[in-house]
This record gives sequence, structure tokens and C-alpha cells, in this order.
Amino acid sequence: MLIHMALVPVLATAQVAPSPVPFTESLTEAEIPGGPLTLIGEWKTTEMPELSGGAALSSSTAGAAVEFDFTGSAVAADMVAGKSSGRMSVSVDGRAVATIDMYRGHMSPDIERVLLANDLAPGAHTLRIEVLSERNPLSVGSYVTIDALRAANAPFASVSGVLECRYNQGLPVSRARVTASGDNQATDVITGVTGDFTFSALAPGNYTLHFEHPGFIPLDLADIRVASGQKISLDNVAFEEQAGARPLTYIRSPLPVRPVIVRPGDEFPIEVAAPASTTGWRAVLDTAWATADLELKDAAYNAEKQRWTLRASAPIGTKQLLYDLRLSFDGGQDFQPRAVMVVPEFKDSLRVVHLTDVHVYKSEKLFDVYQQLAEEINLINPDIIVVTGDLTDSSGYTDETWPESDQYPAMLNLWNAYNAPTFILPGNHDLSPFKKQDDYVRWYRFFDTTDFSFNVGPYHFTAFDNSFIMTSTGHSAPYAEDIAQEQLDWMEKDLSENAGAAMRILLFHVPLHFTESKVKEIASRYHVKLALYGHVHMNAVDKMPPTTYVQTGSAFEGFYRVLNLDQGEIGQITAKNDGFSSSQIGTVESRTKVSDDGRSFTIQAKNSSIQDMPRASWRVEMPAAAHYTCESCTIVSQFAKGEKTLVVFTFDIPAKGVATAVLSAE
Repeated sequence: MLIHMALVPVLATAQVAPSPVPFTESLTEAEIPGGPLTLIGEWKTTEMPELSGGAALSSSTAGAAVEFDFTGSAVAADMVAGKSSGRMSVSVDGRAVATIDMYRGHMSPDIERVLLANDLAPGAHTLRIEVLSERNPLSVGSYVTIDALRAANAPFASVSGVLECRYNQGLPVSRARVTASGDNQATDVITGVTGDFTFSALAPGNYTLHFEHPGFIPLDLADIRVASGQKISLDNVAFEEQAGARPLTYIRSPLPVRPVIVRPGDEFPIEVAAPASTTGWRAVLDTAWATADLELKDAAYNAEKQRWTLRASAPIGTKQLLYDLRLSFDGGQDFQPRAVMVVPEFKDSLRVVHLTDVHVYKSEKLFDVYQQLAEEINLINPDIIVVTGDLTDSSGYTDETWPESDQYPAMLNLWNAYNAPTFILPGNHDLSPFKKQDDYVRWYRFFDTTDFSFNVGPYHFTAFDNSFIMTSTGHSAPYAEDIAQEQLDWMEKDLSENAGAAMRILLFHVPLHFTESKVKEIASRYHVKLALYGHVHMNAVDKMPPTTYVQTGSAFEGFYRVLNLDQGEIGQITAKNDGFSSSQIGTVESRTKVSDDGRSFTIQAKNSSIQDMPRASWRVEMPAAAHYTCESCTIVSQFAKGEKTLVVFTFDIPAKGVATAVLSAE
């Protein structure tokens, strides 16, 4: 049985009679010298803000030990668990109790409450924790780090379970944070690679379990009551992925990672994997602020592909926004967020932001960087964002293989924070040559394809997968020397059919222009002016006429690149020496303030680059009003709904300068 938010968890194990005396627990900070602790061997004090008291005892020296004199029937410890943690032996009164491995695969260390001994005879005892020389083969250290020791007069209780995806084939959700809170205390655990979690040392009481993981909707399971010595096992807990972070169901195009950009009245295709007998089609553009029924002009079924192609258009008057696509038909429905961008017209200029090498879960702390990137790029106001691979940080390059249920939802949910349409292609950490078949199955389940092309007005983009091409960095087998011939044929056909574009642009991951790849020849033959790539985590520009090959530093380090394309030429932006220098978070900083009555909004933006930044943009919810004024800014659009109005405005930020814009409801 799957447990959902509205359901009460089922308790699966036998009840244990509660202790006849009130449960009491004493806490001893390990880093405080003296008292009931005796240190043997080399120990040092380690400081972490997450630690109780701000510090802990730590040792990686085999044989180093801590002895703890306590009175009670159970003992537990608050330990640091992480990639550099080791193994420890636990004994009570000279009798071996357990060997415990504190290694955990999550990148950032966490504090974990660990049961050391339960159901002891009441009375005085001596606990011994000893550092072992043998460690987990995956660990990069042997550290045993003790934050605090907990002695109780009665046995601790435990709660355990397995966390799994609601939509992604029931796969386990690893590295989710689970918090048990109640009765004035809270403790955390991180789910393991199989989605397992255990709170092994809970005081009796009433608890709420709170589950969090990037890309998932936070979940609470309330009213979980435990008695002293009781062991509760929950059925598998279903964890719901955020919209846009789920495997594909029916809609195959457009998608949030491969949207379509159209004007009102323009026809565009919707590809749907549905039975040949499907009827009753209806499609809607939807956001929190505006809705429009799409006009469906044709529906054709391809028996070979087992897909429908619907011809649709947004009605005249549809406002400029990035819309979700909702599709319904007899027997089913589907939803893809951020799939259709409606613009009033196409321009001869295009502002492109290039991101690459995101490496979700290189560290859990990177999500702060990703949030800063989104805020800064939204202010810069690009027309599109392109992401050239290495979205995840696994797939065959380490001994640990975290399932797509861990990284894919987290990575896909990142793009929900962006206001501009976003186009994504894979890199070698998404599609590893070492696990090619498995990785491609996974990729297609979320993205449907690896090679695609698209137009943004007069600009044509051709994106292709070269994740298995590594000759440029000196790697050998299992890597290939060039992309497949069928890819080369497809690329040449695509570029030939778009000869009238103002500019043709290539998108890929691994650099090719210093190899013998035939892509260079094709790019030259079809006058491709710009190629964007990543992989090496560097900022570089190589001009090999007619093509300029541009590499951007890694997004996980906060790098992004803004390119202004105008009249089919590459404009100079944030220029230093080559005219294509990338930016890093902090290049454009902003501060906002809302008046006490909520009717005035002020933004101040600072631009540290040496180039002007015209038409920077901001959007803000304002109280409903008959009229809005914008000081030093221009109102672009308004979307009224009830007592609120979403106002989108632009303003110019000078080079090496500060701009202030004030929006007011009259």
C-alpha cells in the first residue's frame, strides 16, 4: 500500500507494552572535557554550525576510543554521517554490541541519531566507542565524529520505511531529508540508495514525519505515535514529483525542456503518444494568470511511430507568457509546464543565455547557487536559455549509481524557476559511454529525444548529442571518434533546409573543433556562425571562420554567458578581450522593497559588467488597481486575477552602474 498525504500510515509491527515509569533522557555534549567521558587516543574538536553546541569530537585514528559512564537502559549518539565517515565498534560493559558504519553517500555531512544499545538491564553501564581501521570502500575517510551521547531510563522506539516515487515506476527516492518532529524535539535522517530511512532512537511520543527533496512536493505524515521499545515499520511511502519533474506520459512535444515559441495564430505541432483510436482532443494554454483554448486544426496518426501529431495555434489576442500545456482526450489527459511561449512578434535581435555543466548533486549546497542563477538570469531577461549538457552528476563515473529518481526530478525542477523558455541537451554525465544503454533508456523516458532543432524567429538552432565523443580530452575506448553517420546526415539536412535563417547555431556538449570531427566541415559548408558547448568547465572563445566556437564555465560554479544576436550577427557583450567573456553570479545584483501598504514596489539593480544591460525585467504581484505607474521603467504587460495583478516591467541598467525602478498602484 502506498501512503499518500491524506492517509494515515499503517503500523506493521507488534506493540510493546510501554514502560511503567516516565521516560527520561539525559544529554551529554561529547566535546565538553571531563564528566562521564574518557578519551583514549587521539581526538580533536570539530566545529560545524549544525552541531549541538557547535562542536563535536572527531578521530580517524584506529583504536582511538571514547568511554561513557551512564545510568539507564538504553544509549544513543548524535553522530556526523557523510562521505568521509568511517566505521566504529560499540561495546557495553566490555561486551561487543555492534559495528556501525557511518558512511553515507550524500555530499554534505549530516547529523544522525544512532541507536547504540537498547533493552539493557537498568543500572550503571560503561559504553565504549572505538574507531576501526577498516572502512567502507566508498568512503574517503575513516572519521568517527560524536556530537552528543544520550542515555535513557527505558528503551528507545524506532520508525522506519522506504520512500519511493509516485510517478517514476515506484523507484526509490534517495538522499531525501526526513525529519521526525514532536514533543519539543526533532531529528533528521537522509534516505539511502534504496530509499530506506530509519529513526532508530526516538523518545516515546507523537511525531510528524516531514519529507523533502528537490523536485518533489513536500510531504507530511502526521500522528505517528510510538511507545518505549516500539518498532514501527511504515508501508512504502509515495513521494510525488513536482510538475515538470516527472517521466513523460502522453505529450512528447512540446516539453518544458524543448518548448515551442510562437505568435498568436501561428500553427505548431503537438506530438502525443496515444492509441490510434483516440478522439475528443482538447488543448489549453494555462498559467496562474491567463488561460487560452488552443485551436486544433488537424490530427494525424503515424502508425510506425505510434504517435499523433496535432496542428494547433494560439488564438489572436493571447498574451505574452510562457504557458503550461494541458491536453485532454477521450480516455486520458496530460500536462507539461512551461511548454509554449507566446510572443507578440519575432525580432531581428535575440538575447540568449548559455548554461552548461549543471551537475545536480555534485553537492547539496549547490541548490543555493542554482537559485541565485535563476534570479539573476530572470533579471537579465533573455529570450531563451540553452543548456548544453551534464545536467546530472552520475551515470557510470563513480562506484555509486544514484537512480534517476534522485537526480532527474531535482534537475528538471530547476527550470521551473526561470521565466524564459529553456532548451536542454545531454552531456557525458547524463549519457555515460560506460552505461550507454541504461542511460539512454532513462533519458528517453524524461526527454524523448537527444537530437532536435528549433527556430526562434529568424534564428535556427540545431542541437545534437555527442556525449560519447571524448577524443578532445584524451580519453580512449569506449568513446567514439565522431558522432554517428545518421546524426551527420540529419544535421546536414536540417541545416540545408534552413538556409534562409538569419543565423544558424549549433548546440552540443563535448568540444569538437580541435578534433577531426566532420561536424566542423558541415558547420563551415553551411556557414554556421555560432556553436555553443561545455564539458571542460572553462570559459573560451575560438574563432574558426565562419564559425565562432563558444564555451561557458560550469553552472554549478555560478557561470553563465549572455549573447546578444542582432541582424544575424553576434553582438559584443560583457566584453573584456574577446567580446564573449562569460559572467558569474553577482555580476548583476538586485534589492527589492515593498511599501508598508503594499502599493509601491522598488527594485535597485547593480551591474558590475562594462556593458549596458537594456530591458532588464522584473515581475511582481501588485494589489488590483485601475492604473499603475512606473518610474524609470516601462510596463510590458499586466495580468489581473481577483485582488491581485501580475505586472511585468523592464528597465535599463547602465554599465558599471546602478538603476532604480519604482512601480506604484494608483
